[in-house]
Amino acid sequence: MKKIASLTVFISLIITITCGSDIRKPGCLDAACAEEIALTFSEAVGIGLRDNRDILLKAQDVEKAKLKIAEAQGAGLPSLNYTGSWFYTAGLYAKDVGQTNSQVTLKQYLYKGGKVINNIRYNNYKLEVEQSLLDKTKLESIFDFSQ
Repeated sequence: MKKIASLTVFISLIITITCGSDIRKPGCLDAACAEEIALTFSEAVGIGLRDNRDILLKAQDVEKAKLKIAEAQGAGLPSLNYTGSWFYTAGLYAKDVGQTNSQVTLKQYLYKGGKVINNIRYNNYKLEVEQSLLDKTKLESIFDFSQ
């Protein structure tokens, strides 16, 4: 019960500091004018997990790992490139000449020595590692809140 009360006071201080002048009385310090907000332990943990910088950074790492998998899968798909140009000699020569060039290239690799498949596998393993690190960070944060 003592831990929940201290966690409630801590959360109310954070809310007071972040809300600024919305809940301040004129001439009062933030800690002296803080209103106590009753939170359950699960609500306090939810707020702590939502606003934890380490957890947000780890979640971004998980998103990057997912995008790396999509990038590795895209290496196995065909690529289509189009290049075009237009050249016109208006007034440069006695005769005005217009010229256009265009080129379309389609590439599909049949085999790259297993590079694409191994890159996909590597990125899947990296996603698992990043997800595990995120879970570990969440569990450590919950453990820190419970103490």
